[in-house]
Amino acid sequence: MDQIKKDSQEISEDRIKGLIELKQLDEAEILINRMLSHSPQDPTWLKNKGVIHAKKKEYEAAEECFLAALKKSPEDLTVIVNLGNIYLETGHTDQAESYYKQAMSKDPSYETPYYNLSALYKKKRQHGLSKKFMEEYQRRAIEKRINEKPDPGGSKISYPPRKIMIMAAIVIGIVLMILIGVGNNG
Repeated sequence: MDQIKKDSQEISEDRIKGLIELKQLDEAEILINRMLSHSPQDPTWLKNKGVIHAKKKEYEAAEECFLAALKKSPEDLTVIVNLGNIYLETGHTDQAESYYKQAMSKDPSYETPYYNLSALYKKKRQHGLSKKFMEEYQRRAIEKRINEKPDPGGSKISYPPRKIMIMAAIVIGIVLMILIGVGNNG
């Protein structure tokens, strides 16, 4: 029991995410495996292990981890979207589309599945749908940023006026559409 407590204090999800971000996947996996040895069905650790497998392009192992995490935490939108990503990477676009739409139905304000559907439809050369979902992603991302509340802890973050934020987001959206080629036939 003391080892479980020690590991829990030493290993946090933020630490794991940091290691993954720094591409220290082997170290992150060792720590996750330690946590899974105490709680083999913990969805947090299963999800993060799935991310590591996905980054290593070990898609079957990633799928197993995400499906196990989803069983324990069926409302976790990141697990649902990550499953969609695995299926998109492996060419199972119908399954990917299904998981992205499932995430959208659970939380329509969550913008990530809109972006991913845009990429999916671009891959399928369905440029009209790709553009539609990219525009929806941009709209939702802008709304989310506009509706963010200042830190109640009194941080010194200053927020630009709403019109400037909207104009900047529109410009960024146009640039992104040009860069990824949404709407082009090639």
